[in-house]
This record gives sequence, structure tokens and C-alpha cells, in this order.
Amino acid sequence: MTLMFLAFLALVFLYRAKKFDGQIFFWWLILYSAYRFLIEFLRFSPIHWLGLTPSQWLVILTFALGLWGLTFYKKRPGA
Repeated sequence: MTLMFLAFLALVFLYRAKKFDGQIFFWWLILYSAYRFLIEFLRFSPIHWLGLTPSQWLVILTFALGLWGLTFYKKRPGA
């Protein structure tokens, strides 16, 4: 819970300095997926592939989507 509060504070800070529409959403994807990835290590779930649970694989894809969104929309003309 404390980590998500810190993520909220980071998003508030980033909102004040945002450079393009959608930037806060993509940062939220990155921060939340990093949080969920760590939380999944604490939960008891069967490991399926390469030592990670299906939830962790989904979170990796979400993290990648957030990074892609930040880089793609940052390079757009007029952003």
C-alpha cells in the first residue's frame, strides 16, 4: 500500500511536468506493473514458465506497453 502511495505521489509530480497527452497513463502502467511484479513473488502461485507465474508474464507485457507508449508518443510530431 505504501508503494502505491509513493507511485501516486510520483504521478502527481509528473502531471505537473507532463509533455504530452497519455504520459501519465503510461507512467501508471509502468509503476503499477513493477508493483504487481514484486507482489506476485510474495503470493503463493504455481510457477509455469521460466520461473514466473502467468500474472508476472502479463505484467511484463504491461510494463513493455508502458515503455513503448512513452517512447512512441514522445517522438510524435506535435506531442
